[in-house]
Amino acid sequence: MAFSIYTIAPENRFLRVLAKAVLSGFPIDRKDLPLSRWTILVPNRRSARALEGILLEQSGAKALLMPNIKPIGDIDEDLIADSLPAEGVPDAISKTDHLHAILSLLTTWADANPNAELADDITSSGAQAFALAQSLQQLVNQFETEDVDVTLLKAAYDLDLAGHRQNILALLEVVTKELPLRLSHEGVVGPAARRNTMIRLEAHRIRERRHTGPIIAAGSTGTNPATRDLLKAIAEDPMGAVVVPGLDQLMDDAGWAAITTEYPQHPQFALKTMLTQWGVDRRSVSVLGEAAGMRPWLLSEVLRPSSVADQWATSLHGKHAFIQGALAGVELVETDDRQQEAEVIALRLRQHVHQSQHKAALITPDRDLATRVKAALQRWNLEIDDSAGDPLLHTGIAALTFLLLRAVESGFSSASLFALLYHPSCRFDQTRDEHLARVRALELIAFRGLPDVAGLLHISERITARQQNLKHNLHEHPLLLNLPDEAWAAAQDLTNQIVSTLQPLAGVATHSLAEHIGHVLLCLDALSPPAEEPSQADQLTRDVLVALQQGSSWHPVDTLSRAQHSIVHALSRETLRPPLRDDSQLSLYGLAEARLIDVELAILGGLVDGAWPDRPDTGPWLNRPMRNTLKLQQPERDIGVTAHDFVQGFCQPKVMVTWPKRLQNQPVIPSRWVLRLVAVLETVGLTRKDVISKTLPALAKALDAPQRFKPVARPQPKPPVETRPTQFSVSRVEKLVRDSYWIYAHTILKLKPLDAVGKDLDAALRGSLIHEALHTWAGALAQVPRDDALKLLLAKGEQQFQPFMHMPEVKRFWWPRFVAMAHEFIADDADRHRKALNILTEVSGKIRFDVTGKEHALTARADRIDLLPSGALRIIDYKSGKLPTEKEVKSGFAPQLTLEAAIAARQGFATFNAQIVDEVLYIAVGGSAKGVEVTALPSVGVEAENAFTKLCALLAAFQLPGTGYIPRHHLQKEDDISDYDHLSRRLEWQLQGKAL
Repeated sequence: MAFSIYTIAPENRFLRVLAKAVLSGFPIDRKDLPLSRWTILVPNRRSARALEGILLEQSGAKALLMPNIKPIGDIDEDLIADSLPAEGVPDAISKTDHLHAILSLLTTWADANPNAELADDITSSGAQAFALAQSLQQLVNQFETEDVDVTLLKAAYDLDLAGHRQNILALLEVVTKELPLRLSHEGVVGPAARRNTMIRLEAHRIRERRHTGPIIAAGSTGTNPATRDLLKAIAEDPMGAVVVPGLDQLMDDAGWAAITTEYPQHPQFALKTMLTQWGVDRRSVSVLGEAAGMRPWLLSEVLRPSSVADQWATSLHGKHAFIQGALAGVELVETDDRQQEAEVIALRLRQHVHQSQHKAALITPDRDLATRVKAALQRWNLEIDDSAGDPLLHTGIAALTFLLLRAVESGFSSASLFALLYHPSCRFDQTRDEHLARVRALELIAFRGLPDVAGLLHISERITARQQNLKHNLHEHPLLLNLPDEAWAAAQDLTNQIVSTLQPLAGVATHSLAEHIGHVLLCLDALSPPAEEPSQADQLTRDVLVALQQGSSWHPVDTLSRAQHSIVHALSRETLRPPLRDDSQLSLYGLAEARLIDVELAILGGLVDGAWPDRPDTGPWLNRPMRNTLKLQQPERDIGVTAHDFVQGFCQPKVMVTWPKRLQNQPVIPSRWVLRLVAVLETVGLTRKDVISKTLPALAKALDAPQRFKPVARPQPKPPVETRPTQFSVSRVEKLVRDSYWIYAHTILKLKPLDAVGKDLDAALRGSLIHEALHTWAGALAQVPRDDALKLLLAKGEQQFQPFMHMPEVKRFWWPRFVAMAHEFIADDADRHRKALNILTEVSGKIRFDVTGKEHALTARADRIDLLPSGALRIIDYKSGKLPTEKEVKSGFAPQLTLEAAIAARQGFATFNAQIVDEVLYIAVGGSAKGVEVTALPSVGVEAENAFTKLCALLAAFQLPGTGYIPRHHLQKEDDISDYDHLSRRLEWQLQGKAL
């Protein structure tokens, strides 16, 4: 049977050629028929709208009765009524309900198989369960789309005898058998299954000649079996025609023969599969418009199958001038990074707007790049029509909903709670300014510098405890000390509102998804009272939530912490699309939307391996041999589809191809098609320098290059001598030695860092807990028998660690290490304990001395001092981190213990009259793999006096007006963080001239 198949070369404007042919009577050469009798099937609604506009333009008429132009899967059920079975075709279950049904099956299977490893993943993690449901939905859709016989699953898994595969097979069989039964019971079918059924019924209607007028299917490559059936019916019809895009009729026979099921990533794979099934020779396919020219030939060679790529030497011989002609209007641009790529693309679009009245488009699958280009165009107040729109989840109360659900999932941790409270849409019943004032007060009072404890009910207790603590602790931050009574009252008032509003969402109660959404909507109304005229984003958010609530019968009953993934998914699928603008000169398309576009300039952006094309992924359920057994397409077929998109875009009249060298500071590989193109060009003697343009990247850099660059010097503030401090603790002396700017900012400017929300589990906190345990242990040691020293130390340690035991890191790592350290410490300390006449901890000391005629003071708080039988002292410093080296101590970079010895020698510790320090010990108590280490400092007296002499010299230097306070001059590591790095503008002076 003859087939009516046509193709339009990639370099021809597909829709314009098609429109011209239709206006001439194509495919039946009947100009007497009214145009409204035509039916034209195109890939998507955007191309349908574009074709309508082109038909009107080319007809020259002010008004036109249009053909019936629609997407190829949009079937009119009235037309196929005679083909429907007696019972009709069941409705399709919505994609959301389909996902919920699979999630319910997963949950049921996990409950019935608690010993399976996969079941444990499902029950323990809502996120894991939802992700598995999504991947299973994709697999089921593939099965339905490609008409896979699921009874072959067992045979496919017999290829893989790994034990854990048996559980996976059992789960797959539940989904593939139980899901159809549940759908059938409810009188619905899967979305892909119904679409296939409707398409095949339409194909049957066309074969039965029960349609009137010409019918054309244009732009489809027939990747799915049902679509191929419909295309075949149209191609066989006397009044039908199939117009495929970019069939390669220039490739030699060897190359065409190499496009097999082993090479599905070729752009012609889908077309060849369809033609082979129909028994059609590609060269018998008629051409609409002009035949393919130089650029399609070049692309054909560039994408030649690997097995015959050795023929480049012959096929490209003598083609230097021909290839240069093919590259006319083509610009290849390599940029340093993604941001520069976005700026280059924006520049090119701006040039086009200035030079031409025709349309230009950026085509990319990379949404990050698209967002950056949109932002870069704002420099010139240029708008670009974005087909994808903006994610709803990033705007208004949709974002607030997301933050609310994440707070629920975290158990209302400090970070998640304040992310929610600070969101612009959150204000309770206050104005925004009043709300922010209350939030800031609550943050300062109940969360700054305190451990992150999940839950809401403890917040009031924290406020009360903090208020009581202020009476005894004058070292709190000045902001807290000076907070007015109204702020404390406001914080308590906000706490009451938070608890009353959010507490109903806490806990592990199970409800239906509809009930959970009802609770969430009530919370949203309290957090963000609805406006009289809500924004488009806020109205859409509430519509999505209400629709999900009303259609959630398929969702399993579960806790909100697990069900929230379904709510977030529903919101994440929605986008805010601005009104479509046919008059927009600039457009931004994804790959699917870009098919059949009609533009003068096409920019193919983000051509990086792993993005365009995407990396092939077989998914978590089936490996490649299994897919072969099931006759399921390998993921490389999708690469072939995007390769076809690349060819079509590359053959636009003007084209720019861009890719970055680095993404997120990591080198990346350009797309395989870019590498092949460069390889072909180099084969004919065109080097990278010849073909890759540097003009636009240089211009992009010049746009932001400063006219003048004056490096910022490291600050060296020199305040008046009379304002400089004259009293130092021994720990502050080390700050003065290593980072004197810290002293300037903290002591002279009196700037105190504000603690973070939620005390981090850092080395400082662990050291504080260990030190406090040892201090309280030594203080109570005299009241217990010596044999109970270990028991006492463990008790004191547990008392200190208890407030943090809810944190896994503390419970599983810090506390076991402390216990191990305590056993070793007691054994190691027994001899020192026995020989000491008296043991005191946290001993305060102070001496006064003269420096350049001005009195100075040195203070200390020793971790521990032992009085020995000889009357001498032993000074001990507990270190939870790395011990200082002897070199650091002698050089003065770690002067704490030697200066404590100098204070003791001058009778600065009033508790002791002794002047002789016999021992100075560092004891490592951090619980590291090395255990308890004891390091003694030799020549205590000599080193103590040396340290004191160096201190006097240093203090004398700072009494000179010309001595400045220098930041970070002797830090141990370059990447160590100082509290005042931001104030000293560290990045400006330390990294000047380097890439930030």
